[in-house]
Amino acid sequence: MSQTAPISPDNFTNVPIPPSKQQKGKKPIPLLLGLLVVGGGISYAVWRTQPQKAVDTLKLSGRIEGYETEIGIKRSGRIESIAFREGAYVKKGQELIKLDDSNDQLLQEQLRGTEARITSAQSDEQQAIADVDRVQSEIEQINSQIREAKLNLQQSEGDTQGRIQQAKSNVAAAKTQLLQTQAQVKQTEAEVKLARINRDRYGQLIKEGAINQQQFDQSQTTLDTAIATLEARQASVNATREQLSAIQGALTQTKTTGFNPGIPNAQLIHEIGTPAALRNHLGLHRLEVKTANLEISEKILLQNLHTNVVDVQTFGDSEALRRNRLDVLVEDITIGETQVNELLKQYDPNIEHGEPTLENVFVTRLRQQGSAPPFLQFPRSRGGNKSQEINENIHREKNSSLLPITNYQLPSSQIAIYANNLNRVFGKFQAVKSVNIEVRYGEIFGLLGANCAGKTTTIKMLCGLLAASGGEISLGGETGNLRSAKLRKRIGYMSQKFTLYDDLTTLQNLEFYSGVYSVTRKLRKEKIDWVISTCGLEGQENMLTGQLPGGWKQRVAFGASVMHEPDILFLDEPTSGVDPLARRQFWKLINDFARNGTAILVTTHYLEEAEQCNRMSFMVAGEIAAEGSPSYIKDSQPGKLIEIIVNQNQAASKLLKQQFDAWRVSIFANSLHIVLDNPEVAIAQVMQLLKSANFTILGLVFFNVSRRILSKMQISD
Repeated sequence: MSQTAPISPDNFTNVPIPPSKQQKGKKPIPLLLGLLVVGGGISYAVWRTQPQKAVDTLKLSGRIEGYETEIGIKRSGRIESIAFREGAYVKKGQELIKLDDSNDQLLQEQLRGTEARITSAQSDEQQAIADVDRVQSEIEQINSQIREAKLNLQQSEGDTQGRIQQAKSNVAAAKTQLLQTQAQVKQTEAEVKLARINRDRYGQLIKEGAINQQQFDQSQTTLDTAIATLEARQASVNATREQLSAIQGALTQTKTTGFNPGIPNAQLIHEIGTPAALRNHLGLHRLEVKTANLEISEKILLQNLHTNVVDVQTFGDSEALRRNRLDVLVEDITIGETQVNELLKQYDPNIEHGEPTLENVFVTRLRQQGSAPPFLQFPRSRGGNKSQEINENIHREKNSSLLPITNYQLPSSQIAIYANNLNRVFGKFQAVKSVNIEVRYGEIFGLLGANCAGKTTTIKMLCGLLAASGGEISLGGETGNLRSAKLRKRIGYMSQKFTLYDDLTTLQNLEFYSGVYSVTRKLRKEKIDWVISTCGLEGQENMLTGQLPGGWKQRVAFGASVMHEPDILFLDEPTSGVDPLARRQFWKLINDFARNGTAILVTTHYLEEAEQCNRMSFMVAGEIAAEGSPSYIKDSQPGKLIEIIVNQNQAASKLLKQQFDAWRVSIFANSLHIVLDNPEVAIAQVMQLLKSANFTILGLVFFNVSRRILSKMQISD
């Protein structure tokens, strides 16, 4: 029996199962066999009369798409093989044709993928609808706030218009008063003129004997009275002019800020004037107090704030040489000096007088507005004061000598940061040249210099972030691997560039850094809460760090660098972009860490805050140009500083620069600063030069570079 050609969809409409073919060429069979055949035929006939269901029980793997068959199963695919021959009988359940349905399975997978995407899209659609509803709700809230703001604006505009009208009325009244006073002055000037004429005439008459001495004396009294009246009225004119100027300033300020009800009170302009005027208006006096124990003295004075003592600020310098100091602001200088002497008598205070600085003015005004951030003690998990014993040993060894601190060699066991002949070369450019640094535990060491002087490069080499081109480095006693995990846990580093993650919240950043520094989970929450509270970010910890103002970023970065209580702390311009009040808080924390034994190396461009360092180095073009305590460096500078208060700064400065080196003369606010090598002789030359050019000298202030005013005098003709 030969095999037929493969079945195709065109000839698969019906799969025939033909009856068996009759045998050809056989002889007649015996009777018995014939009977059997007859019986078989009858059985066959009966079988033929029954319904044929075999076709319904056939099994076909796959289907031929587009063709309905008696089998009733649909599959699509290429015919892979046929399992029967033409005319053959098949058994129930026998596989007839095998199809390759891989394409169909692929389509099924694609269908399932499409269904999954449809389901996901439907979920996204539902989420989008929810987001739209939420945004619409937020828009409604914003619109409500806008309506409320407009209402407040209208009310504020009404109030401001009222204030402007009142200010205008005050200006008009002041102008009227000024005109009246000026008229009185003119009248008095005429009376003085007449009195002078009468006195001169009476003088002639008394010579001629026409009048007596009593009449002449009466004319002189009349003249003196008229002159006194004239002076009083002229003073009244000046006072009225000042009052008018103040009222006009208030009117300008009202016009400028009155239509901005959303601006907080702290953002308004509260005071305008020259530096000298701002210091005078503060109404406070500054005492420079040097004691045998700075830390305890500070605590005692802080406990007596608001009892004539207004502010206390620490400046580091050399405690062993009694060069460190406290700046104390007091309301009454006599009472303040007596009070400080009484409170600190057991520490033998040495008190000098000084004028408030502009920072004193700014900080005091901010505190009066309630803008002072809270100071919270750092939650330490390690007890003891590592620097106390070290400092006591150094003091005992140094108290017998007044050698500058630069000439004192520290024992190696007390040195936290050490660099000897440190160099760094980038290509042909040498960024750091033979730098030597020693910083002990509990010491604040300042690294100062202009931009690109090599400060940041030096710090990166010292803390192991940048390989040195030459020289020796020791960090916490380690001289080999400065990047070991053990040493990393002892070091804190705050980069000049903000290195926290802007796309993480403040809380997430702090949690990340506490994990990096291996702060235990038991202590982690306490440390993070301290940073949040110190930064004034309670309730804002889930704000993205990138949305914080620059000053707040610096606070968070500082907190992240000290959570693990480092033994050694590197701070690269930590107060950059931070207001003076927040800088005070920074340095209070820095001093607190130093007093608890942390060795601190800090860079800064603020010379006022640099004086809080115990020692410092000045870098110029990669080299150390000067090193020592702040007072030692200042005292070693040649010349004396004189401040000249003159009526025309610009013209006077130009004249003096023609007679002296240009670097010696500078304009400082509303006065001139000039450096003279021999001021006792040269100041007379300066005075004569200015007077010959018709400048009016209003005052002189003699300084030494270490800030103390030696003498001050007002000049009058």
